[in-house]
Amino acid sequence: MGHMSGGEGNFLMTFSMEVNDGLLVTNLPSHLINTTELKHKNSYQWQPLQTYVTISKHFMVKAIGIRFQGTVNDCNDVMQQLFLYGGEHGAVLTLTLNDMGNHGCYPDCAEGMSMPLYTEAMVNLMKKEPMSSFLAHTLGSIIVIEFVVMFSLGVLLLYFTCKCSILLLHERGKRDKKSKELSTVQGSKRKTVSLHIAT
Repeated sequence: MGHMSGGEGNFLMTFSMEVNDGLLVTNLPSHLINTTELKHKNSYQWQPLQTYVTISKHFMVKAIGIRFQGTVNDCNDVMQQLFLYGGEHGAVLTLTLNDMGNHGCYPDCAEGMSMPLYTEAMVNLMKKEPMSSFLAHTLGSIIVIEFVVMFSLGVLLLYFTCKCSILLLHERGKRDKKSKELSTVQGSKRKTVSLHIAT
């Protein structure tokens, strides 16, 4: 945005937020009072802000739709303070942004043509009940117990694998020793037999 006239601080745009279920609540800076419009329940038209109370240079709005003209920083600040009330199972939040044809160049800045740059995004908001401390503690305990059991089973498996390997090595050693003794005995019997035949 550095090439835009006025720089980032004065980059004005129209920003609107609408929700299909529940109410949006946010704090707006007082310098946005004149450009703020609201869409109330059972109304499909934007209406200018009629009543407001400013506290510390901010005012709170509550509606199904909120629209204002502000800077990029204004839009970011409002989004950070945005809350959804109601909407039992969540809602769809529709965000629209329009530079009002003041800064966007279309199709080419060299031609000096300017048309509004417009974008829209839909966000699915999921509403979940917060996990109770008892449930969180129980799940944590289950995970720790599962880890201890799996670790114990791993150690047990390693123990029996090592024990079986040692027993197999001893058996092989005994078998090799017996086969060596047997071959020595057979060799000595052959020598004895050959000595008897020779005498």
